[in-house]
Amino acid sequence: MIEKLKIKFIAINMTFVMSVMLILLGVFYMSEYKNEKQQMEYNLELSVEKQGDFRPSIGDKPEDNKAENGDLSLIPLTKVMPTFTVEIDENGNLVHVEDSHVHVENTVVNQAVREVLSSGKETGILRDISLKYRIKNQGNTFVIAFLDMSLSDTYLRGLFCKLLLVLFVGFLVFLIISMYLAKITVQPVEKAWNRQKQFIADASHELKTPLTVILANLDIIDAHKEDTILGQQKWIINTKKEADRMKQLLEDLLFLAKSDASSMPIIKQEIDFSYLVLGTTLLFESIAYESQIQLEEEIEEDIFMMGDEKQLKQLIAILLDNACKYSRNGQVDVVLRKVQDKILLQIKNKVKYEEDVIPQEDIGHIFERFYRVDKSRARKEGGYGLGLSIALTIVKNHQGKIKVKSSMEEGTVFSISFPVKGESRKRLYR
Repeated sequence: MIEKLKIKFIAINMTFVMSVMLILLGVFYMSEYKNEKQQMEYNLELSVEKQGDFRPSIGDKPEDNKAENGDLSLIPLTKVMPTFTVEIDENGNLVHVEDSHVHVENTVVNQAVREVLSSGKETGILRDISLKYRIKNQGNTFVIAFLDMSLSDTYLRGLFCKLLLVLFVGFLVFLIISMYLAKITVQPVEKAWNRQKQFIADASHELKTPLTVILANLDIIDAHKEDTILGQQKWIINTKKEADRMKQLLEDLLFLAKSDASSMPIIKQEIDFSYLVLGTTLLFESIAYESQIQLEEEIEEDIFMMGDEKQLKQLIAILLDNACKYSRNGQVDVVLRKVQDKILLQIKNKVKYEEDVIPQEDIGHIFERFYRVDKSRARKEGGYGLGLSIALTIVKNHQGKIKVKSSMEEGTVFSISFPVKGESRKRLYR
């Protein structure tokens, strides 16, 4: 799919670029072609009018002169072309040949005159000898002006070949550029495509695990039909536990899917963020107590912001749940304050051992879906690796930013900043 997308991008880009180049080069060639034809007509006109001074100086213009292609008296002479004139009588006999500035063989002159007289036209082209002619009647004699087209034809052919070369080189250059641009342009799509495939594979794996446990428990219950519900309560409880885990996983997947599709309803209103953080933190006091964790909060009062209360509460709960699960030093701190024009929320848990520090190479991936720094421990704690992905989505929905630092000195610190809404009286909840 990605390769087809690259080829399609290159094809569209090259079609557009080459169409523009063809039009521009075509217009340029036609302009030069038209100019050459006008110059030939003009040189012929001057040769016929001056009848001997066939090599006019640049800038000369015949008076009241009309050519077959229009009024040539308004066309400036920019190129003097090789011409010669022939004067003949009524019987077609040569009277005079003016070739003082160009050498013309007698055989060529005789052939040219015969073909002109046999054609019966006042102007035309003798293709076999590359001459263009024009006839002027002077009573008892005729003057025929001839122009050598070979130089003009050579110039136009050379120009055409040069433009073809420019077109070919341009094609190669733009092809290389298009391939490079296609590679750069498709990279985000390729990355998203690979992440989507990985997401589907991970989701299928995570859904398969609880389903396998549920089916195994049901098989055990089915194998003991004569037993009572009380006797099979262990398997029933395990089945319910796995079903609840699968339900939570599906809810998380649905949340992320709706966010990706931009169909997640976000009901923003002015909320007391200080009160929301405090209330959510209090809900975790029992969990912290059971886990022998000291939960400390430093929450500045009366900080307001525009947001979706349900999503923001979920955000705080996710970060507190992670902090309590992975706190091995028995302390979790929640800090909320206003810093200049930002609302800063920090949730941090102390670390006791070096292995509790999140490695720097993992910090850039912890917000990816199904990513776990310690897979065995995450499985033991019942995590799927979706919580921080949901947290990141909620923060982005509120035009905020989230950062994480992890070290032995400071512990693991999640810092979230939001735009300020409302004033704070700088009083602390304790």
